Parts: sequence; C-alpha cells; structure tokens
Amino acid sequence: MKFTKNGALLVGYYFFAWIGGTMAWFVQPFYFSSLGYTYAQLGVIFSLMSISQAVGFLFSGPLVLRLGYKRSIYIAVAFFAITRVIHVAIPIYSLLLLASISFGIGLAIENPAFMSLLSSASEDRHGIFSINWGAATIGGAIGTLLGGYISSTLGYRWALAIAAIFLPLQAAFMMFVEEDSNGFGRRLSISKCSLIRIIALSFPIAILGLGAGVILSYMGLWFKSSYGMSIAEVGIAFTLLQFVMGLGSFIAPHIASRTGTGRLIASFTALSGIFITLMPISSSFALALALYSLRMLLVNTEVPIWDSYYVSHFHEGERATAIALKGFGWTVAFAAGQFFGGIMFEGSLSLPLIVGGILHMLSATSFMTMERVVSRFKARSCTCEPGS
Repeated sequence: MKFTKNGALLVGYYFFAWIGGTMAWFVQPFYFSSLGYTYAQLGVIFSLMSISQAVGFLFSGPLVLRLGYKRSIYIAVAFFAITRVIHVAIPIYSLLLLASISFGIGLAIENPAFMSLLSSASEDRHGIFSINWGAATIGGAIGTLLGGYISSTLGYRWALAIAAIFLPLQAAFMMFVEEDSNGFGRRLSISKCSLIRIIALSFPIAILGLGAGVILSYMGLWFKSSYGMSIAEVGIAFTLLQFVMGLGSFIAPHIASRTGTGRLIASFTALSGIFITLMPISSSFALALALYSLRMLLVNTEVPIWDSYYVSHFHEGERATAIALKGFGWTVAFAAGQFFGGIMFEGSLSLPLIVGGILHMLSATSFMTMERVVSRFKARSCTCEPGS
C-alpha cells in the first residue's frame, strides 16, 4: 500500500490520541469509584457522554463540511481539553456531567472530520483504515499500561493530568495535514437512496453498540471485583490484550481478501458474542481474560473493515454526514447500553455479559439481513452509485 504524507500524519494523530484517550478511559472508572460514586452514577456519567455525542452527530456532518476538516478537529481537541481540566481540577458530580457533555461533543465533531480525511488519504481504503486502527489500538495498549502504572504510583488524578498532555501533540500533527477545501462552506443534501443505505447499514452497528455499551465501560471493574485484581494488574493484562488487538487489525485486509468482507464481519461479530457469554462461568482469571481477549481481537479485526465497507457506499461529499449519522446510531445505542449496564452490574456480575453477548450475535444476524437489503435496493430501486 502506498503510504502518503497525509496518511502517515493522520495515523500519527490517531496513535497519540489513543494513548491519551485510552489512558484516561481506563483510569476514569477507578478514579470516579474512588471518589465514592456508584455503578449507577458511573452509568449516568458515561451514558451522558454518549448521549451528547449522539446529539452532536445529528449536526456535525454538515457542520464539518462547512468549517473544513482540520478546523473541525482543532475545535474537537478544545472540547477534549475542557473535559480534562474538569476531571483533574474540579471533579464534583455536576461538573463531571458537564465534562461528559463536552467530551461527547468533541467526539461528534472529530469522528466525521477525521474519517473523511482518512478515507481520501489512500486508494487502498481497507489498508489505510486497518493500519490506522491497528496503530491506534497499540497506542491504546500503551495508554492502558501508563494509566495503570501512573495510577498505582502517583494516583488517579495525576494519570488524567498526564493524559491531557497528548492533546496539544495531536493538534501539532494536524497542522501539517493537507486538505482539499473544495466543497467546504456549502450545505449538504443526502439523497433518498443514500439515506436508505445509512439506515440499513447503521442498524447492525447500533445493535453492536448497545451490546458493547453494556459491558465495555465496566470490564476493568468487573475483573477487579470478580478476581480481586489491582488496577496495575488489570492494566498490564489489558495492555497485552490491546497489543494482540492491534496485530489483528493489521492482518484484517488479508483475512477479508480471503473470506470476503461480509462474511468476516458477520462471523467475527457472532463469535465475539459467544465468547462474552462464556465469561461469567469462567473458573479462573486466565480463562476469563482469554475469552475477553478473543472477543476484543475479533471485534478489532473487523472494525476497520466494517468502517471501510460502510464508507465505500457513499460519495465524497456525502461521507462526513454519512459517518456522522452512523455514529449517531452507534452512540445512542452505546449510551443506552452504558446506562442499563451500570444498573445491571449493580445487581449482578453475570447478567450484563450474557445480555451483551446475545446482542453481539443479534448484530451479526441483522448485518447479513441488511447487506441483502442494500444489495437488492441498489439493483431494483436506486440509480445513484456510491463512491468508490
């Protein structure tokens, strides 16, 4: 794959974003818990972040197209900085809710801008998306390791303060990215056939988001509660897990070329759900971690392929809004999962994993159905062609 200057810079941006972002994401449940907040309150904090992100996605596609991709990303980084300041300086509950809103808005602006830039950085879209996701996942592994180590030595607050240092570094990478300003500043209209594609292709993604929301925010605490692990031990285990996930992303295009995109997405999503449902009956930490590792490996192998597959259905001018609306569906579902996951974990350590696993399997089934719907609609009812 030809690696362009923009491609390298964007991968670098996302790599460092994931070091700082995952570092903070890993530490936050432990930090908030140490401040006396319950699982249910954590569910409100995390779900509010996702709800604000979802609402932001309704407007961010056209907004990004009017402002430009780079300017939008700078604005997103500013919203992230507001969140970090609140977490470190004034972590009272009402302001933590405000911080969640700020971060959610930032994500809603950053995602369509970044993904639109990335989709035009290489002709090999499967390749660039997979390399970006693999590098980001390895960055997340480094962030998890740093989060666990710094939290155990300096404390949770210092870990979040150090995570904030990566924000200006992200902005520095973006300064050197080149963008084509043609088409910026205009309004965007989505055709009927594109809207149908968005709804059909986003539906299984939303179901997966619901299942992921139920479990992902709480897995560090789940391992700690189930097996008595310290945050440093959980951090090391999750770090090794994320390195494996990163490798899975790098080989994703090779697997997809042999199995086919649709078959990879459906089978990997279904298998990941099966592994999650087996975790509550695991007899040891090692077995539970192995099952969770397999889930994360499969999902993170398919994520860049799924993103590339989705983007390929839309023209260049539609992509920012199509990505934003996909993000809306995912994030609304993820927020609901986080909220109900917090309630379920309050009463049971097993039920959320079973529910999350079943939802993964439902996502796989719905993907196969919606893939056929899109193909038939394109053949019979829709004359416009998606972007390459």
